[in-house]
Amino acid sequence: MSRSNTPVMIAALVLAAWLGTSLFFSAIVAPAAFRALPDGSMAGAMVRATLPAVFYWGMIAGLIALWLGGTSAAGRARLARNLCSGGVVVCCALGQFVAVQRIDRLRARLAAPIESLAPTDPARLTFDRLHSLSVGALGVAMLLALASIVLLWRAGLASTVSPE
Repeated sequence: MSRSNTPVMIAALVLAAWLGTSLFFSAIVAPAAFRALPDGSMAGAMVRATLPAVFYWGMIAGLIALWLGGTSAAGRARLARNLCSGGVVVCCALGQFVAVQRIDRLRARLAAPIESLAPTDPARLTFDRLHSLSVGALGVAMLLALASIVLLWRAGLASTVSPE
């Protein structure tokens, strides 16, 4: 690895670490909490306590990728990398500052746990929409991170090959 591609490869690795963490959280931790804990309220509390870390670290990873990988090369490849890395930041911010915070405010207003509300209750419907927004934002951020990793990796490899 040459010095010129080191920042790009570090950016790809930072995003890959966050992506792995997010996949682990989404596929293992959250479902396991709802299976292992005695009720949905406890599982929801555990997921709510850990999800902000996933979103905050996603914002940080995306910003690092923009900083380290956003200046190498030129043209469409750089624009695509920057859009993907920036999209990770935006999606994670949307998940944290819109969905999670509104879910927290909704829960604070309710006397009963969300799980006890009827499926047609307006508060339950609002929760379901916000939960879908949170899941969707994380899912899109993960896809954008994957795309950014591939683009960053390709940029790093391309800088090691001299044009002929």
